[in-house]
Amino acid sequence: MIPRIEPMLAVASEPFDSDDHLYEVKWDGVRCLAAVEAGQVRLWGRELADYTGRYPEMDALGKLPAGTMVDGELVVLRDGRADLDAVLRRHQMTGRFQTKLASRQAPAVYVAFDLLFHRGRSLISEPLVRRREILAETLGQVDKGRREGREEAE
Repeated sequence: MIPRIEPMLAVASEPFDSDDHLYEVKWDGVRCLAAVEAGQVRLWGRELADYTGRYPEMDALGKLPAGTMVDGELVVLRDGRADLDAVLRRHQMTGRFQTKLASRQAPAVYVAFDLLFHRGRSLISEPLVRRREILAETLGQVDKGRREGREEAE
């Protein structure tokens, strides 16, 4: 079973540039951890608040291998740009009908930054560069399987 840990949140600092650091785009979304166990997706954020029911479209993350935990951000895009107001309106919704309708009208996307668990094994002590490599490989395998499934259906 994957433990519930709190997401890492950004802290203010002076701007700098260094080849010794990795950077993430500031997406204007909601930071969120996603875990997959037995095809079921759980989402949570600050203070371990459960976000699962608010974003039914994130069920698609259930295609990731069991025992996976990803760190990322929930974002609503408008004309290719993150819309903070839109994601915050989505985040306020908790009713089943409300969230289903909102998932069609203003779907959220999950921007993955880091892979914390893979197939039940903690990667937290691995270097971030390696965790991101495994994340890219894992997402590539899921995408490849999805495309192959579509081709078979046609």
